[in-house]
Amino acid sequence: MLLSSGDKQLALLCYVPDDKLEKVNASEWMKATLASCKGEFVSGDGKVAVGVSVGDGKEKFPLKVRPAPPRSAPPGGRRNG
Repeated sequence: MLLSSGDKQLALLCYVPDDKLEKVNASEWMKATLASCKGEFVSGDGKVAVGVSVGDGKEKFPLKVRPAPPRSAPPGGRRNG
């Protein structure tokens, strides 16, 4: 998972290598990660997925949200490799 944060939003990119595609789905992983930071799913398939979390400037700031997503393991990732 690659994260890029600015003042207004956090962009997330998820990539699953070919040898893990049978065990992990990039879109499912992204959706699970975005649920933890109240983000939006932009696009994706089994191999690559994109999401964004936009701050409101009052209560939600992307730089403060950033540490949470990397701790989200892909669904089944810890069990399946």
